[in-house]
Amino acid sequence: MSELLRVEHISYRYDDVYTALKDVSVSFMKGELVAILGSNGAGKSTFFLCCNGVLRPHEGRIFYQGQEISKSRKHNLMLRQGVGLVFQDPDSQIIAGNVESEVSFGPMNLRLPADEVGRRVDKALAQMSIERYRDYAPQYLSGGEKKRVSIADILAMQPAMILLDEPTASLDPQNSDALEGVLSELNREGITIVISTHDVDFAYRIAQRVIVFAQGEIIANAAADEVFASDEMLKRAGLKKPLLYEAFESLQQRFGNLESERKPRSIEEFRTLLENARPAF
Repeated sequence: MSELLRVEHISYRYDDVYTALKDVSVSFMKGELVAILGSNGAGKSTFFLCCNGVLRPHEGRIFYQGQEISKSRKHNLMLRQGVGLVFQDPDSQIIAGNVESEVSFGPMNLRLPADEVGRRVDKALAQMSIERYRDYAPQYLSGGEKKRVSIADILAMQPAMILLDEPTASLDPQNSDALEGVLSELNREGITIVISTHDVDFAYRIAQRVIVFAQGEIIANAAADEVFASDEMLKRAGLKKPLLYEAFESLQQRFGNLESERKPRSIEEFRTLLENARPAF
């Protein structure tokens, strides 16, 4: 995989009083699905705003597709187009009177031809399975439907990377499961997905890599199994291990080494492990 976005030693302060990010360096590759974990105030949302160009770091540099992002309007627009940001609260992002107008807003601001705008809107609505809501007023949609509209907003801009801030917040289990499926499918289509979440079980199921923030710094950046193996790091970050991870560890402690290529990430994988494993008594 080739590098898509890289931040080098970025720091950000609010009102020169509160330091939200401290010397953060990390890269994201094309086609990755990454989860970012951390307690409230750890710096996750500020990090996203810097990666998307909404905020400009006070120190450090940002590179998109190998090109450093300068202070120019052209470079900032390139970053905003390439790295889409879906906010935690859809109502803070949705502004138009109906779903079609909402999803077409971004492409129209790019001054694209009308037929190209229409093509992008049709594709984004189809990707999010909300074609039937094309003429609906967003305020009458459910929380899960609004979340799909807010993601369609970003998809219509055809970004290479999507940042999602707490995407499952306020969603019921059914809508949360549906959203998880959508994000996995978008990732299979080649879009880099980066998710900020408090839900360690969700992160463990879906992410290939996990990054952990604490007090504005990155304290872990590795494969999910490796990250959740560190009790000391999890304590520092105020995080718990995923339930399936703990269940697997308990089985290993009780029965010895279980035959498994990897720890189960879903309840289906856990059931398969129980059916096929031959524990050493």
